[in-house]
This record gives sequence, structure tokens and C-alpha cells, in this order.
Amino acid sequence: MGAMIPPNVTDPGQPDITPPDSAPAAADYEVSLRSLSQWELAWRKFRQHRLALVGLGLLFGLVLAAIVGPIFVPFPVLRHL
Repeated sequence: MGAMIPPNVTDPGQPDITPPDSAPAAADYEVSLRSLSQWELAWRKFRQHRLALVGLGLLFGLVLAAIVGPIFVPFPVLRHL
């Protein structure tokens, strides 16, 4: 007959079959991550490219000039059409 192993010592030749409810409390947590939308993914990639941001700034400046420009024009535009 073989040697008896005390109940609190595991046999190194046997796999560990402890039930999951006996896991330590520190490991009992859930990580919740929300998935990003396509727009958020695209914006993250876009922000990494400095030249693309410069182009966006220039585009924004041109649109702003087209909207605000007629306020500062010294002559009526519609008369010359």
C-alpha cells in the first residue's frame, strides 16, 4: 500500500481540480470595456497623422473665410454678376 497524502497537500502527479467558487476574492472581478465606433476608431487614426491635421486646419480656415468673408467685402458681390 502507498503512502497516505494528507488532505491539505496536493499530489504533484495529479491535476489541480479545485472548484471555481474557492478562487481567491481578489481574482473575482470583471473588466468591462466598451467597443469603439467606426468614427472613434477613424478619429484616433487621423489624429496620429500630423499632416492630416494641418490639412484639416487649412480646410477649416477656408470654410471659415468663405462664411465670414462676405461680411468684410467692401463692395456688393451680387451687383457684379
